[in-house]
Order: sequence, then structure tokens, then C-alpha cells
Amino acid sequence: MYTGQCTQGINDEPITLTAGNLIMLDKDIQQRIDYVGESDILVNILVEDVKDDSLVNPLYTAILNPDSLVTQFLLNANNDEIVHNNFILFKLDDHPLATHLIECLLLKDFSTDENKTESLHMLLALLLPELTRAIEREVYTSYDEQSSDILAVLIYIDTYYATVTLSSLGEQFGYNPHYLGNKLQAETGQTFQELLDHKRSSVAKTLIHQTDQSIEVIAQLVGFKSVPSLYRLLQKIEHQTPGSYRKRNGR
Repeated sequence: MYTGQCTQGINDEPITLTAGNLIMLDKDIQQRIDYVGESDILVNILVEDVKDDSLVNPLYTAILNPDSLVTQFLLNANNDEIVHNNFILFKLDDHPLATHLIECLLLKDFSTDENKTESLHMLLALLLPELTRAIEREVYTSYDEQSSDILAVLIYIDTYYATVTLSSLGEQFGYNPHYLGNKLQAETGQTFQELLDHKRSSVAKTLIHQTDQSIEVIAQLVGFKSVPSLYRLLQKIEHQTPGSYRKRNGR
């Protein structure tokens, strides 16, 4: 709520937002917004599918705390096995940095900058931990201790994608590799190799698109010992070779 106030019906519960309040809604929540006055300004910010975008950004990995409620909320937003009628209410009156970051998000989104998507990701990555400090109320019933373990595992994969193996991952978290593999697939719907492949593919595409590094160097940076392995991965996921991807999207 930028200025003024409004009343929203969240799953038929009336919640009044005043200036400086922010509410984070899960994707299937029922929302009704009552009429607002001429001086009331309510801003709606839509966040893209976090399964594909949040953890592929190194900034998110470096900044987000896997145990924070905000991180749990975002990473579970695409879990089809849980209920999606949750919300978190933030009171930002005493958190000027969070308010300023939101204003920067809005200004950047309205800009005509061709590369604004990257800036928006960076600003959002900086905003999320600030929101954790401003939680006023939460209705979040889908999280349990088991989910915390999986969040930590996912962030570890996201950080050490170039070297991690299922065996080393199991050793890191004290699990039998076979058990951990089954656990990952049950919780995320993807195998360990699929999670790793999508992360490596995402990083490789970013490097191809934003740098002049050779394909050989990029293959090594994302964890492959040979270029053909990177070729096979991009062919499988993007249906094109690294060279053709660079020609269409890169420098």
C-alpha cells in the first residue's frame, strides 16, 4: 500500500492495509479488493515462476537464508503437493531500506531500459531479506521441518552446481545418496540430475548471452570436463547448440 488504505478480502477474511503495509500472497489465494479513494494508491507486483527464476540467480543464493519464512514461502510456491492459500503481511514503517528498494523496483519497471530485467532481479534479491525483518503477521500452514532440509539441499546444489554429485550431497547432509535422490524427487518432482542439469543450463545460457567466454571455458565453469557434454545438455533442454544459442541471443 503506497498511500492511503484499502481493505482486502483474503480467503474471505477482511484485512485492512495502510500506507507502508505489504502483503505477499500465494498463487491460488482468493483475493477481493474493496473500492479505494482518489488518494489511495495500491501497487500490485507480480513475481514470475520462482521454480525457474529464483534459484538460478547467484544473488539469490548468496543473500537468501534458507530458514527464513520468506524463502520457504517462495520456494514452496511451485510445490504442487501443498496448499496454496497462504499469505504474509509485512509492516514496513520502520524499515526504510525495504521501502526504498520497492520504490526502486517500481521505477526500474517503468523505465525503458532494455536490460531492466537483470536490475529487477538484483533489487528483488536485496529486498527479500529485508522483508524477513518486517513480518507483522503470517498465515503459512504448508511448511514443516522436512521442507527446511530440502531447501538447504536445493540451495547447496544451486551454489556448488559445478562440482556437486549425489554422493557428495548425501555426505554433506548426512543422507544415503539413494534415499536423498528419492527424497528430492518426491519433494520437488525432479531428480537430482534434472535439478543439476537445469541449473547448469541456466548458468551456461547466462554466460553465453552476457560474456565473450569461449564455449570451452563455459563448459568447464558449469562443471563439464568436455564441450560435447554441454552441447548435449543444451540440445536436450533448449533444442539448440551453444553456438546457435549465442548467435541468436548472445554477443
